[in-house]
Amino acid sequence: MVREKSLLSSIRAICKSSAGLEFFFPNQSFKFARFLKGTNWIAKHFSITSKKLGKTRYYSVCLCLNQIMYAKHKMLLDNIRKREENDSTLGNPKIDKEEMYSSCLELFVKKYDFEGALSKYLHAYDTQSANHEDIFVIGPIGLGLDIDPKLSGVYVCMAGGTGAYCFLDFVAYILRYMVSQINKQLDLTENSIDADEEFSDIGEDFCLVYMSSFSDKDNGVYTDVCSELQRLDNKYNLNRFKFINRFSDSQPKQPRWSTGFIKEQLGVFTGKISKVFLCGPTPFLDDSQENLLSSGLVSKEQIRFV
Repeated sequence: MVREKSLLSSIRAICKSSAGLEFFFPNQSFKFARFLKGTNWIAKHFSITSKKLGKTRYYSVCLCLNQIMYAKHKMLLDNIRKREENDSTLGNPKIDKEEMYSSCLELFVKKYDFEGALSKYLHAYDTQSANHEDIFVIGPIGLGLDIDPKLSGVYVCMAGGTGAYCFLDFVAYILRYMVSQINKQLDLTENSIDADEEFSDIGEDFCLVYMSSFSDKDNGVYTDVCSELQRLDNKYNLNRFKFINRFSDSQPKQPRWSTGFIKEQLGVFTGKISKVFLCGPTPFLDDSQENLLSSGLVSKEQIRFV
């Protein structure tokens, strides 16, 4: 558990409005994992407090978006595509000891451009002359997704904007599982991040439906990875992953997640949905819950707000 004053050491843009912010702790020798197995840590969060602004906000852990892990998950997918195309120049996605840990905590923060916003303050932070008395970090805290020890049935994750950051490590976990299954078919023996990772918690009937909604393509995150994962699920008939994405500014307009749309997309899973997780702005949460309940596919007890 971290309860420490911190320096904001670097800022790395990941899309038009969001950036990865690295927090360094000058009074401690913390090491933060870039890669974790299993699911019990997913979507836990850290609180960031600015003494100067007198404000606190909460940001979810999202390991798969750090530069090293994003590249390694992409390499898993690229190696499969290369094998399909008889290209022998495969990459090595394995993580080594030096890559496993970082001295900084990276959290992903969207900039809200209004006066007094903590995110605006952090995005404009002068990392060269930062005051380590200003920022205080606590975490990891919270239950995260509180995923069942045995994954069964269909889990639906619905994300509005940066609500996606709560779910992407879950997507990455299913990605690694799916790759492990495809590797067997293609005789890819070295295509894993950690050869000892096990997926015994994934039941034979488990499927993850991931629904994301972004304002535009410039603010979309991980959609390239999810689209390729959907291609692989279709090609190898795995039935483990379904990706539904919406850009608000797309032309022609993509359908909103109305009751009818939810019935159309999720109706095939009637009687099979175990849990639905929602994360995003308050209007998104309210509308999504109302439309889910109106669809008759889930009960209120099956819906979790993250």
